[in-house]
Amino acid sequence: MRYSIILWLLLNNIFANTLIDIFDQGNSFMEDKNYSAAVNSYKSAIQINPNQSKVFYNLGNAYFRLDSLGHAVWAYSKALKLSPRDKNTIYNLNLTKDRLNIQFTYPKNYFLVSMLFKIRNNITFNELIFLSSFITACFFIFNFIDKIKIFNFNDKFINLCLFLAVFLHIMSIDSYFLNKKEEAILIKKSINIFSEPFSSNGKVIAVVNEGTKIQLLNFQGSWSEVIVNNGERGWIPNSSYLELNK
Repeated sequence: MRYSIILWLLLNNIFANTLIDIFDQGNSFMEDKNYSAAVNSYKSAIQINPNQSKVFYNLGNAYFRLDSLGHAVWAYSKALKLSPRDKNTIYNLNLTKDRLNIQFTYPKNYFLVSMLFKIRNNITFNELIFLSSFITACFFIFNFIDKIKIFNFNDKFINLCLFLAVFLHIMSIDSYFLNKKEEAILIKKSINIFSEPFSSNGKVIAVVNEGTKIQLLNFQGSWSEVIVNNGERGWIPNSSYLELNK
């Protein structure tokens, strides 16, 4: 058992060093303005560890320099899934979307929905689980202390803890199912959405630009059924997008 732990630690150390070396190599390519080589280095680093937001951020920068804006939106979006409050990533993603003229706003009477979406997009699932568990524990502890008369808490404070606990649990469930959704970013300059799979059978029902987020519904051969932000539903080739949840 001891030797297994030592071997595991050694392998982890080797992989960590390899990741750092490849990441640094990508950064060197960026400094030399060899952006294609930088993309390859960052993609190699992602294959070793796909949970490093900084690698996806730098990959987005490399794609942006290559004017592969759809790929850049995908890379920045992946980085934000890991670090949703990173200001540099948010700025660069918005800059890229502005370049592509991608806009998606909620109606004024949907202000509450918009606010909830902003909260959800700025906190990870693991953070929500931690906060909901912490607030729930606080509620039971405070309520217990209040019941046995060690200290009298204001009822409004107890009720606030209960409300926050329920709210955060609901947000956690919502975030869980959101992460289960298969979403992707379009990477082609202009994508036709067809009424049926295989372009020879269907008609074009919409044209969508690169960088647009879509939801994947069904798959048939080399085609995927998708929904875009405006609610349009149809079929596109699998080569038109990069998935966000993989």
